[in-house]
Amino acid sequence: MEREKQVKAGRLLNVDFFPVNLAGRRIPERAPRTNPSSEEQQMYNYNRATKRIIELINANFDERDYICVPTFTPANSPKTEDELDNMIKNFIRRINDYKKRRGLERSLYVYVRECSVYKTGIRKGQPNPHCHIIIQGRGIDRDTIKKLWHAGHISVDEYDPDTFGPEAFCKYIRKDPQGKKNYVCAKGLKQPVVKNKDGRIGRKAVERMGTIHVDDKEYWERRYPGYRFIRCFSRFNKYNSHWYVSVVMFKNKPKQTPKAAGKGGRR
Repeated sequence: MEREKQVKAGRLLNVDFFPVNLAGRRIPERAPRTNPSSEEQQMYNYNRATKRIIELINANFDERDYICVPTFTPANSPKTEDELDNMIKNFIRRINDYKKRRGLERSLYVYVRECSVYKTGIRKGQPNPHCHIIIQGRGIDRDTIKKLWHAGHISVDEYDPDTFGPEAFCKYIRKDPQGKKNYVCAKGLKQPVVKNKDGRIGRKAVERMGTIHVDDKEYWERRYPGYRFIRCFSRFNKYNSHWYVSVVMFKNKPKQTPKAAGKGGRR
């Protein structure tokens, strides 16, 4: 039978269609005693981690929040990931101390580390750890955040998934041209909501999704009213002769009256 797996993360909706047996376990996609190549496994792990961070960010952050890219003066530049972690966590602690003194809830965050290597200059060949941070605003403004970074310059921009898309920031920070990247999450982040629907759609219907409707914006927006279509990907598995379909939707922002639009904001 076919499973429709829905993952709701804030306004993001990821839906996957794939076959399972009567016990609810996925049907094998390759012959017994065969394993994916190391390159295939690395790509699978990378895509899975990227999807995970996309869902976490959409479940916890919205247009009230900020993207921060800190830089370092030569004297303050961290030489290891541990040094980078300590500097970022001290920065976040200062933000939350500021909010605590004003009776505000602490800001949750996700940051992604990158450890590249200097290609030129006096530090050529040495590690160059740096990061991108997404952090909740909700009571603190951009200028205050900038003042709380003490190791150099920091850019602080509004997070805007409606303009750039719900996946754009995550895919940008997950690019891996030079070295590994990994992410660090605050405790207390909301987890995406997962719902499985088994046997409600037939095999032929999934095949039509993966062929006829793969780029059919109107079809997907009718199927998931209130959401707008972002993209769809499909593939056919020759071993088990099933289609696999993944679709990404993003919930439309509720229309605000002029009076409602003037309330709230980032502060």
